[in-house]
Amino acid sequence: MIYGGIDWADQSFQICFIDEEGQTQQELSIGKTRKGFGELLERARRYREIEFAIETRHSSLVDFLLSHGYQVYWLNPNRVSSFRGRYKTSRVKDDRFDAYVLAQVLPGDRASLPLIKPKPEKVELLELLWRDLEVLLKEQARLKNRLSSLLKEYYPAFLNCFEDPFCPAALSFLEMYPTSVKARKLTLRELQAFFKGLHVYSGSYPIRVYKGLRSSLEARALLVETRSHLAQIIACQLLQIKGFIKSYKKRLEEASRQVEELRLLEGIKGIGLRSRVGILVYFYHYQWKDFREAQAAAGLSPATLQSGKYKFVHFRKGCIKWARDLFTELAYSTLLYQPWARLYYDRKRKEGKKHYHALRCVANIWVKILFKLWKEGTTYNHEKHFVAMTQQLVMRLVH
Repeated sequence: MIYGGIDWADQSFQICFIDEEGQTQQELSIGKTRKGFGELLERARRYREIEFAIETRHSSLVDFLLSHGYQVYWLNPNRVSSFRGRYKTSRVKDDRFDAYVLAQVLPGDRASLPLIKPKPEKVELLELLWRDLEVLLKEQARLKNRLSSLLKEYYPAFLNCFEDPFCPAALSFLEMYPTSVKARKLTLRELQAFFKGLHVYSGSYPIRVYKGLRSSLEARALLVETRSHLAQIIACQLLQIKGFIKSYKKRLEEASRQVEELRLLEGIKGIGLRSRVGILVYFYHYQWKDFREAQAAAGLSPATLQSGKYKFVHFRKGCIKWARDLFTELAYSTLLYQPWARLYYDRKRKEGKKHYHALRCVANIWVKILFKLWKEGTTYNHEKHFVAMTQQLVMRLVH
């Protein structure tokens, strides 16, 4: 058996081959070109059996190796940093040495490393659409925060004129009338006509805007001139990104109909399509061995440091951040629909836990439940979990 370590960079890959005794067989550097990939394939075919280790799951080289039937293992960069100390005490680091470390780790630690497996095309399409949608939603949140900060600085009345200052009608109004001076010139009838053109037919809507504009204060002219132009640009971007998000959600819904695994989660009240796809990505992508590993990787279960009499329990900072956000949001959305989740959340709050800590506790239980559903291929039974949680609470009160 030959083991290959691959250290990747923006323009090239550094590769090291070692044998079962840990002796370096050859080293090479290839570019991200057809010629470079062909050279690696030619070198790999000289050996009867070969496995690879790399620090990323998403790479053209990973796809290339999987398509040719090779096994590729993934190492988290944080783990690679800890492995370096095995082979060199100094802190010297370069691409050749990292490739060597990746190759050396494979023989002894292969059982604990996740194997990258090719996914069905329909599942991969769903995952890519979901990841792109998450990027758009984060960008939307960033733009909303930036626009809110700008408006508080030069146009605070605008935030009071609308219940949702980031709805399409409000953004269109800001794009057309970016300053209070321009907006105050509008009569009530002109405001009614403007919002009617945007298909907003509520009679109270233009009245609220009209009264809010009349009570606004003037900011400095220089501040208004500069900030209003930027606010117009951000409002335009938000309107565009809302359209992109809508189209992505539609594509995500269409793609989800082709994936059978999502049907296991359809019966869970409070979990929307985005959350269901995120759960699919988390369990399908990483292939967790047990639910405790899935809980820890998402940063939901606490980490314990213990040595002799010393014991310290702390919050996990090193985790898959998007997974922690996903399951925490899921826990919050299910409080209204799952009685056991609300019961457990209230119990944690009474114990003195803060809001987000209690949500992570609920999310921790959800990971355990969802992992079991995923492994067994069964559907969710909310009555079963409510009865179990009630029994636990009664036992705690009795004792």
